[in-house]
Amino acid sequence: MTRYDVHDHDPGHNEPLGVYWHERIKVDGAAQWRRHVLDYSTRAGGWMQIAVLDIDGDGDQDIVVVGKSCPFLFENLAAQR
Repeated sequence: MTRYDVHDHDPGHNEPLGVYWHERIKVDGAAQWRRHVLDYSTRAGGWMQIAVLDIDGDGDQDIVVVGKSCPFLFENLAAQR
């Protein structure tokens, strides 16, 4: 995740706000990380509060991030497809 209003010396301080999750995969027997973008270049960059829970009671995990401006809900719609 790219943090909102990050310090100049923090990694990613020049990148647009974004929320990502990383999947651990094996490539030729070595562990690597694949980045999945949930949100990019809007106001949804989080701070340090990240909650993963079933917020809508449908049995899957949703993500809530809280930035300086307001909370953002990323509802998991995978089961609804």
